Amino acid sequence: GVLGAALSLALALQPPIFYDDAAISFRYAMRIAQLGSFTYNDHEAVQGASNPLYTLLLALGVAGGGSVEATAGFLGIAGYAAASGLVFLLAARISNATGGLIAAGLLLSDGVFRTQALSGMESGFAAVLGLAAILCVTARRDLLAGVFVGLAVWNKLDAGFLAIALGGSLLILTRRVPWKMGLVALATVTPWFIFAQVQFGSIIPQSMRSKIGGLTINPTVHFSRAWMFDILRTDSQLPLIVAAVGMIVVLRSVSDVRARAAVLALVGWFVGHLGAFSMINLGDRYPWYMTVLYPPIAILAGCTVGLLVARFRSTRWAPVPALAALGLVLAAAAPLTVDTANAISLGDVTPSYAQLEIDRRAAGAFVDAHSEAGEVVGSCWGWPAYETLDHPFNDLCRLNSRQFLSPMTYVVYPGRVRPDKRYQLIASFDRAHQLDPAQAWFTVWALPGSAMVRNGVHGDPPPPT
Repeated sequence: GVLGAALSLALALQPPIFYDDAAISFRYAMRIAQLGSFTYNDHEAVQGASNPLYTLLLALGVAGGGSVEATAGFLGIAGYAAASGLVFLLAARISNATGGLIAAGLLLSDGVFRTQALSGMESGFAAVLGLAAILCVTARRDLLAGVFVGLAVWNKLDAGFLAIALGGSLLILTRRVPWKMGLVALATVTPWFIFAQVQFGSIIPQSMRSKIGGLTINPTVHFSRAWMFDILRTDSQLPLIVAAVGMIVVLRSVSDVRARAAVLALVGWFVGHLGAFSMINLGDRYPWYMTVLYPPIAILAGCTVGLLVARFRSTRWAPVPALAALGLVLAAAAPLTVDTANAISLGDVTPSYAQLEIDRRAAGAFVDAHSEAGEVVGSCWGWPAYETLDHPFNDLCRLNSRQFLSPMTYVVYPGRVRPDKRYQLIASFDRAHQLDPAQAWFTVWALPGSAMVRNGVHGDPPPPT
């Protein structure tokens, strides 16, 4: 039932376009599948993909005859359904079937988690790997748990918080160092570390170094160290409160040491991830970094209510936890109802945030259609890079480029920002700006002597300032 509900929601509420950052992985995946090269450009080996395992899965889908976008869509839907099922299984194993159903209902009701899981990025896949590792620990399958931990770190280095939380919880409750699990995890991820060190010179992605080093910081965005908590508090305030209080209730009510270890691991994973990403200014409030925080909230809240329902079932207080469970699910489901209604009422009208991605993609497709082979394209975004797959590309945000190629024939910039006085304005893509003036538009600039300038190519004029 949980899997069916998740699949139905995922299929009904698929996004009109994937995130721009997903298109970065798409370019890598296409080059891996077509050229056998884990690179963004021919002239340098830069690991800008902070999700190498997911990127390799995308490349495998392309090599098998599928399109990269269809593969990303399949992985998103499968990941969303798998995460929902794992949340149910984990909560049911820690508490009972009631707790499992409530936990799954809370996750299915969360629009932020669903949006990120279906965004074309690795977010849902990261949650699945972490939840699978914790579930294996509750079943005393430590070696398999180690495999999932290793895959999780291979997928995203921040899964190190999961590894620490899981190993620490077992150490605390069993008073034994989980050596076997740790060695299996290390053996699983080591081949990638060796390849990354040889190919790129570091196991740390260039994208991570650029963000931590402040190269991609947007000075117009105010950074708050509480940004993650602010989003959580706004999005899932009641489940968050129940989960926080419920940790004590669950630990006191659960006797099985492995179930208790799962609870501590969920809390440690949540706190470690939240704390680390709240301290680092990544340039903006990117929601995909929030994705792995939602399953622990759903599980702890569901377990709390499920255990309370079981405890008071045969007493006169039985209606109280039952009503609390109903209220919790209804409160969480309210945003889903609004979200679903909005999606249905929009019909063919694309919301401005999605249109922004469509504009970015259209700018890249425009450059690809009217340029010549070998002309260098520059931009900060993934969609222009993916659409100009056969062109050399300068990532102006330095997430995927260290050595810029010159001359940079075309530049895709926001608004009327001119790269320098040599460039001519060729075309603009401003549908999102027309729908919502707060959204940016995108312009294509070209050097004199470029194919576009020589052929007199021009797009629509830019919107008035």
